[in-house]
Amino acid sequence: MDLIHDNAATFDALQGKTVAIIGYGAQGRNQALCMRDCGVQ
Repeated sequence: MDLIHDNAATFDALQGKTVAIIGYGAQGRNQALCMRDCGVQ
C-alpha cells in the first residue's frame, strides 16, 4: 500500500468534470465542501 501525503495529492483528474456525492454519511458533507473549496465542481 502506498501512502500519499497531502502535498503529493492533486485534483487534476477531476478538473473540468462534475462530481456528485450521493448517499454520504456523517463525514460526507464536510468532504464534499472540502472538494468544492479545492476547486472541484
